[in-house]
Amino acid sequence: MCTHPKCQRLAATIVEEEMELAATILEEELELVAPFVPINRHQERAEFESDCECSRETKRESKELQWLQS
Repeated sequence: MCTHPKCQRLAATIVEEEMELAATILEEELELVAPFVPINRHQERAEFESDCECSRETKRESKELQWLQS
């Protein structure tokens, strides 16, 4: 590979354009497939419930700290 600065810039430009083209193709493929991908409702619900449990625990701990401090 040539080490001349102009050649390096040209090579970088080509790689950048190829990456943009690949990203565009991938986005278009995802748009075609997305309506058919099943959403795992159970996983989403489990994540939501674990987030709620964490916030409940945090609230409980802060109330306990307030009670201990008073």
